[in-house]
Amino acid sequence: MRRGINDNYRYNKKGSSSSKLKLSNISFNEMPKSIQQTTVSAFEASGTHNLEEMIAFIRQNPNVAFGVHEHFTHHTHPHRINAPAQSSTPQTPKRILDSSDNDGAQISKQQRVLSNGKQKKTREMNFSKLKHAVSSNLPCFFIEYEQAENSKNRSSDISAACVIEGYFKQQGIAISFSLVGHAGNKLKLCVNNKDSYATLINTDKWPSQINNINITVSKPKFIPDSFALVVRYVPLQYDDEFVKEEIKRNLQSVENIRHIQYRFQRRTNDFRFVIKDLDEYNSTLKLGRISIGNTFCTITPFLTGNRMTYCTRCWCLGHMRDKCNGEYSRCRICLVNLINGQTHVLVEYRSNLKEQIENALSAGKLQRLVPQDHVQPTEFRLKQNEFPSLPSLMSCTTPWKQTSVQSAVTNNINGIEDTTKILLSINQSILAMKDNTRRIDEKLDCFNEKVNHTSLDVELHNEILVKLLPTLASLVDKFIWPMMLNDVAGLRNKQDQLQNIYSSFNSQLNYLKTDYTARRKHNSSPLPQLFPSQPTSNASNNTPNNETDQNMSR
Repeated sequence: MRRGINDNYRYNKKGSSSSKLKLSNISFNEMPKSIQQTTVSAFEASGTHNLEEMIAFIRQNPNVAFGVHEHFTHHTHPHRINAPAQSSTPQTPKRILDSSDNDGAQISKQQRVLSNGKQKKTREMNFSKLKHAVSSNLPCFFIEYEQAENSKNRSSDISAACVIEGYFKQQGIAISFSLVGHAGNKLKLCVNNKDSYATLINTDKWPSQINNINITVSKPKFIPDSFALVVRYVPLQYDDEFVKEEIKRNLQSVENIRHIQYRFQRRTNDFRFVIKDLDEYNSTLKLGRISIGNTFCTITPFLTGNRMTYCTRCWCLGHMRDKCNGEYSRCRICLVNLINGQTHVLVEYRSNLKEQIENALSAGKLQRLVPQDHVQPTEFRLKQNEFPSLPSLMSCTTPWKQTSVQSAVTNNINGIEDTTKILLSINQSILAMKDNTRRIDEKLDCFNEKVNHTSLDVELHNEILVKLLPTLASLVDKFIWPMMLNDVAGLRNKQDQLQNIYSSFNSQLNYLKTDYTARRKHNSSPLPQLFPSQPTSNASNNTPNNETDQNMSR
């Protein structure tokens, strides 16, 4: 309840204060101008006093302060009330900046605004210049007539273009030229779409004659910017050579790959290239992406810059060469009038060069090379005594009265043919010998491998026998011999046979040791052969073995 009363009190108080302000405003406006001027003058005079006196004066006369505010608002700056849109917008609008990272050096994409808020006015250009700036014409085709003298028999440019279009139509090619003209003695033909241009570039079905006059077709030697594409946002980690290899790997008819240079630093790179094949160009543009390393990069058409309108005769801006009104043509570098095709700079340079060359020649410092006249025969003729004749031809000589140049030439030609045949046979023999040598080398390699395997086997067997025979000898010496001494099961009668076996073991062991050491010293020695005592030893070996088996069976 108390809160509602306080709110009503505040609202009434606020309303009363606002009503007082309105009344004071009305009273100040209804005051005569003389009183207003005196009040303002009094207030301006009071500006010389200190701040406390001014605050006290405003508290005592609030109507005067409000009137001063209204006075400054309506009379001193009337354009602020009449133009609210200008006061709401800042005088220096925010400039749209690009998204590149160039260390804070940003470039504005809008025109700069002057300090007084008025935009700089530019002179409007002719629409033809604007159209020329954005035009991107395709190159022209030139047709040259071979018979330059019979210019009267030629057909007109339009008729010749119609003949060529009809010829293409018979070949199944629909072509319509957008520009027909002449450049000197040549016929100039142009098209305005890329499909027709690509067809004319790739086809060889041009007519060879126009009205029974032979013609020569000159095609453009460069690819226009209409067939150019741009790979955008390539990471900086890939160098230019790697990017070029990747583009050539993806596209077959790509040419003229170049890195686009910008005036500011960028986080990625862009590469421009052209594609000769129109189908591949359209497919690539439709796909919209290409792989560079492990990254898919965007592909967009290449947008050419605005073409400037300038004259190539006087080198001035604003008009073309065909509309130049200058009396003389100018030099492209120094812009001096060209009289007789030369400037005073070129004339002075050439005269100075000629004078210095003559002085150097007269002083002997320089020598002018005079080209010598070398008479080159049109066809080769073989003389009789120019080359030595073969021995076979020397034997069959004829008297000098019956000889002639033709017979000598014939004999020499026959001799050359015989020599050629001999050389061919020698070459074939050398090739056959080379083939046989290769086969012999292969066989020798096979024999060498077999010998190596055999030597390894022999060495292995030798090592095994060297290890086995001492064991057998020790077995006979330590076990079998004591048993025979004790006359175990009648073995005492076979002591002589066991002695022979023991001696044969020792002899074989000694032989293997000596042969192994000898082969280690001489690797090229022949294979070992059995010594004469070896069969007897084998027989002796077989005899005791059989006897021992019989005794064991008993």
